[in-house]
Amino acid sequence: MLRTLRRWLLASHLLPLLVILPLSGIALIYVLESQVVLPSLADRLRSDTQVVALTLTDRPELWQQPEQAQALLGRLQPGRSERTMLLSPIGALLASTDPADVARLGQTLASDQISQALAGKVVVRTEYSQSIHADIVDVLAPVSGADGELLGLLRVSYRLTGIEAWFARLRYFVAGVLAVALVLGGLTGWMLAGHLDQPLRRTTQAVYQLASDQRLEPLPERGPAELRTLSHAVNTLAERRRSVEKANRQLLSNLVHELGRPLGAVYSAIQALRGGGAA
Repeated sequence: MLRTLRRWLLASHLLPLLVILPLSGIALIYVLESQVVLPSLADRLRSDTQVVALTLTDRPELWQQPEQAQALLGRLQPGRSERTMLLSPIGALLASTDPADVARLGQTLASDQISQALAGKVVVRTEYSQSIHADIVDVLAPVSGADGELLGLLRVSYRLTGIEAWFARLRYFVAGVLAVALVLGGLTGWMLAGHLDQPLRRTTQAVYQLASDQRLEPLPERGPAELRTLSHAVNTLAERRRSVEKANRQLLSNLVHELGRPLGAVYSAIQALRGGGAA
């Protein structure tokens, strides 16, 4: 399969790309999802939740009258994709914007996040919700009254369905960019391999011509340093061969010139003897 230098050079360009580019794409997507998008979304939800919690500070009656709390959440929620819940100081569900939570009103919800929020800490966590069967970003913020007494908890859960669709588009985009980069890398490798392959073919042909006593035109000495050195070596070899052939012809000419006179005299003597000159 890889019987030519061009194919080997092309493979040497493509194989690292086939390994490096997918790994780079996976790392890029992971960093964007886990270190950029989700933290940014969590920070935004934290800020929004704290703002809403401040507005509830002046409404202590809501925590005693679940009907008013439910009515207030109904006015706050239209057009928003978050699920908002109000919990009592003991973690009981007072009101929720999700109709599926109606059956759970009055029930005490227990979790580590709720316990931390009841202790006065704003809690942000990304997890899978069994109740809504979706990945969510969950934010719990304590709401205190004017005297600092804990009134309850505000819980905002954001479904990541829209974010997951955005992540899918991001993955397709990154995959497309990597595919284009791979094609461009392959074309670049093919052209670079051609720049190396052609001078080597010319040099190989020149060596065959030297071996078969054919006339050799000087090779152009250009390209990378190694190819220039190789072409120079072949040109030097061809020049020395021409010099040796010229010296051989000159030596043969001198031998013919030096031996011509004595051989001519011997030849004349032989002719004379054959003609009876000895008598």
